[in-house]
Amino acid sequence: MKRNEFGRSMVEMLGVLAVIGVLSAGAVGGYNKAMSMHKMNKLVEQYEMMMQGLYQHQSALEQLHTEEQNINIVSYIQNLRLLPPSWQIDGNNFIDSFKNKTYVEIGQTWGKISFHIWLLKGQTKMCQNLLWQLIKPNSHILYYVRVNQIYRYGDLHSYSSKIKDMTLTDANELCSACEEDTCELTWLMQ
Repeated sequence: MKRNEFGRSMVEMLGVLAVIGVLSAGAVGGYNKAMSMHKMNKLVEQYEMMMQGLYQHQSALEQLHTEEQNINIVSYIQNLRLLPPSWQIDGNNFIDSFKNKTYVEIGQTWGKISFHIWLLKGQTKMCQNLLWQLIKPNSHILYYVRVNQIYRYGDLHSYSSKIKDMTLTDANELCSACEEDTCELTWLMQ
């Protein structure tokens, strides 16, 4: 005698739902990681836009140089429309979209534009991305980059520790201190 079966059993339906649950948990994790990388890459692009914009106006900005004090150029960055809309101004500093504090100045000693970013604790990946995607490709316009107290130098200098020769392993080592504490990333333009 043959039985006619219509539909699926409850056990089969629960099995299908379990498989869908596992697959969607993986998809959500992948989505979150992709969004995090997108936000980080966007921040690197914002720093790139600001640095390149200042580089184009560098000779005019360097005329502000004085040997008596550092010159904060927040208002100039605003006037040049180089400040990303998601950033905030906090006195003489910028607060980027990751809540890191950034100070941009014309230094009294060199008379050159310098960036100082204080990365919050745990921002090792941000430090690595800034070094690898922003600093290394722009080594031709930089005098040096410093992570905490470790220096790498731009293309025009004879020092042995060059930015352009930096490997991903070097960037990881430089930024490893950012995991446990706030770390300072500074670069001086040519």
